[in-house]
Amino acid sequence: MERLDSCPLTGVKIINQTNDGENIWYSILINKRKFELMFCKKCCKRMMNELEVLPPHHVMKGLFLNDKLGQLDGNLIHWDTSEEGIDLKNEIQQIAYPQSPQELLENLFVHLISLQDSKGSTVSFSFEDSDSPNKLFFKNKQEVIFFIEALQGKGYVEVGNITSANAQCRITYDGLNAFIQLSEEGSNSNRCFVAMSFQEETRPIRTAIKNALIKTGFVPILIDEQHISSEKTINDEIIAGIKKSKFCIADFSYHKNGVYFESGFALGQGKQVIYTCE
Repeated sequence: MERLDSCPLTGVKIINQTNDGENIWYSILINKRKFELMFCKKCCKRMMNELEVLPPHHVMKGLFLNDKLGQLDGNLIHWDTSEEGIDLKNEIQQIAYPQSPQELLENLFVHLISLQDSKGSTVSFSFEDSDSPNKLFFKNKQEVIFFIEALQGKGYVEVGNITSANAQCRITYDGLNAFIQLSEEGSNSNRCFVAMSFQEETRPIRTAIKNALIKTGFVPILIDEQHISSEKTINDEIIAGIKKSKFCIADFSYHKNGVYFESGFALGQGKQVIYTCE
């Protein structure tokens, strides 16, 4: 492998490429942002034979534009190896991003809400920058229009003028109410369900997890700290708490059976689970 014409991750034309006997360096521009990548040549060859493992180019662009691949910048990139540097294959498998139609729809809806100057104002999604759809993990503007029309079908937006440059719409009253519910549960929630053994020995673990969540802007949900109304069972509250959470932390210290159930239920809900164990 002497030279690459385009970035195998994004399909973007390569600039400032340099090769030596072991590594290849190059730069790419995505949405006028510059990214510097350095691949191990042997690993790059292996990756080229497994490109089907990678998300599509437009999704990879979205990962770069949303700073989910910042760890690649300035570090040596490997592929499926334990060598010092970044194991890209493993990193890609760890990253959460909108994939299902529902997740893409919700992500677009939240973005449109953020464009409002005030409730009821008209917002405009620009197509002028060819990478704007990519930042929301859409392939092109046709996909964006399709999902905006889907939001209209739900009664969440009123679609106005759509041109080659932009799509204009207005968030409806029902849409504003739907956004409140969306913010309180699912992928846009600021809650994290913590599944763990509640005993004296795990108190330091509990404190560390709670502090980390609070410091990063999340609200920890621990079932023994919740007020459970008389008509609800603990299982009801656990299921409701997981559904309202963005993700779950499951600590398997002391192997509490409930932690296995709760983490499995969270996975079944399509939520990311972070596993810890002493």
